[in-house]
Amino acid sequence: MSFSSTRLAHRLPRLAAAALLGLAAAGAGLAQAQQYRLKELEISAPHARASRPGVPNSSAYFAVTNHGQQADRLVSASSPAAERTELHDMKIDNDVMRMFQVEGIELPAGQSLTLGQGNKLHVMLMQLKQPLQAGQTIALTLQFEKAGAIDIQVPVKEHKMGGHEHHGHGHGHGDDHAEHGKGHGHAGHDGHDSHAGHGKAH
Repeated sequence: MSFSSTRLAHRLPRLAAAALLGLAAAGAGLAQAQQYRLKELEISAPHARASRPGVPNSSAYFAVTNHGQQADRLVSASSPAAERTELHDMKIDNDVMRMFQVEGIELPAGQSLTLGQGNKLHVMLMQLKQPLQAGQTIALTLQFEKAGAIDIQVPVKEHKMGGHEHHGHGHGHGDDHAEHGKGHGHAGHDGHDSHAGHGKAH
């Protein structure tokens, strides 16, 4: 075997490894750019937040673009990862950030909406069956008023310290919904005692 052939033989394993790494990186890029299409709706960038120790709840986010000429509405969500799944918004009431359930999220024709970006909308995953850990993927079913239902896969990402992504202000929020969904019904929404500890202004 010539010197050049020997050198090539040594390089082949390295080239194969580099190719595999390239494929893995490409796969990661595709996962980050997840997109789903349901009739005139495009759902993209889904992700859920890893749960904190001792906290039975988490939240999920995604973007929806309505390419149609008629408005639609997200009316519900469900996931096998949680006992209950609700659509939520938040508001400040007497300097306290309070979370409340909404009956639906409007999707105007020809517009895009990203949950948690420029708004406080999110899908609340309540009474998790197992803690959510970064790197996992959970199933989420979205039900739209006109377009119907779609199942999507939602990657779980590590919680970023320094504030919640679904609000961009200086209020705290009760340690990632730690008190939310612990044995209260909907009467606990909209400023009742079960949310009294939610996000008092510092």
